[in-house]
Amino acid sequence: MWLVCSVTLKNMDLKNTLFALSNILDAAEGRSRLGDMDPESRAILKFVGACTGAGKEVCIKDITHNPQMHSSAVTLVKRIQSLCEAGWLVQGTSLVHHRRVTLTLSAKARRELNAVSARLESELAQFLRREA
Repeated sequence: MWLVCSVTLKNMDLKNTLFALSNILDAAEGRSRLGDMDPESRAILKFVGACTGAGKEVCIKDITHNPQMHSSAVTLVKRIQSLCEAGWLVQGTSLVHHRRVTLTLSAKARRELNAVSARLESELAQFLRREA
């Protein structure tokens, strides 16, 4: 269950939509196996999923040089290795450059991310009906 409250700043009501959506996302991830992961690992999975879903090849450097990832390159590489060992990511060889190591989501990761997406769609629909 998520908490929605209104905050008043300088006589202006702050809308709850941002907080409600953030709570919905946190709750959906928390009820999945993603909830057991550290924030960096979740961010890596979502990044790889978003990029490969858009047809882009992802290599390790794309993650370690991404300014939206707030951990050191060493920490990110360790997270990538852990995700590969746990069966969340699959390493491959680039079709563009033979020395690049690519990353894709495993079937396990795709199933889990799709399940979280389905929960989010359901909870978002409920939220929008209440707000209408």
